[in-house]
Amino acid sequence: MVVKRARACLILVVLLALASALSACGGGESPATPAATPPPPTPTPVPPTPTPALPEGWVENKTTQFSLALPASWQVIDLTNEDLEAVFERMKETNPNFANMLGSAEAMQGFLLWAFNTDSKTPGFTDNVNVRNLPLEGMKLDVQKDVLEPVQQEYAKMNFNFQEMVSDLQIGGYPAGRITYDFAVNTPDGASVTVTGRQYAVITEKYLWILTYSVGSNEAEALMAVVDRSAQSFRELK
Repeated sequence: MVVKRARACLILVVLLALASALSACGGGESPATPAATPPPPTPTPVPPTPTPALPEGWVENKTTQFSLALPASWQVIDLTNEDLEAVFERMKETNPNFANMLGSAEAMQGFLLWAFNTDSKTPGFTDNVNVRNLPLEGMKLDVQKDVLEPVQQEYAKMNFNFQEMVSDLQIGGYPAGRITYDFAVNTPDGASVTVTGRQYAVITEKYLWILTYSVGSNEAEALMAVVDRSAQSFRELK
C-alpha cells in the first residue's frame, strides 16, 4: 500500500508543479501497483552530513520538519485553497489531459513548500520546486525498485521523455535517488513549451520525501547545477 501511494504521490507532484507554474504566468512573475518486492535490508546508518556553507545569494528556507536552500530569486509562496482552485481551473483550460489525471483541486493540498523562480526566462512558465512527504508506517523501501522504476513506467504512459535515473545518492545521510524527464505543456497564451523535471526521493526513517523541481527546458542546462545543489542541501529536522 505504501509503495502504491508513493508512486501516486510522485506523479501527483509533477502535475501540481505544472499547474502552479503555468498559473504563475511565467517569465519572472511570482504568484497500477508495482509488483511486490521483498523489503530490502535496513541500510547501515550513515551519520548525517553537515549542511555545506551556502553560496552567496542563497537562502535557507526552514520549516518545523525540514530545511532547503535555494537562490534568493526563488521565493517561497503560501498558496491558499482559493489559489489552488484558480490553478486547477486554469489547468482545465490549457492542459485538460493533465487536469483529468489530477482529478480535483483538493488533490493539490498537503504540500509543505512551494517556491517559484522570479528570474525565470521561459515565456508562460515559471521555474519552481515543491516538497511533500509520505509516512512510511514502518515499511522499508528500496529507492530504485519501489520508487524510481515504477514512476518511470508511469511517466512513459504519460508520454514524458525519460532522460536519466540515479539511484545511489545520499542526501542528508539518507539513501536517495532522482529521475529526470521532460514533457510538453500548453501555456495560458496558447503556446507550447517543453519543461524539464528533476524529482528526488529521499528515504528517511519515517518518511519518503519528494522534492520536485520543474524548469523551462531552454534553461535546464544552466539550472541543473542549481537544482542539484539545492536538493543536496535538504535536511530533515527531528
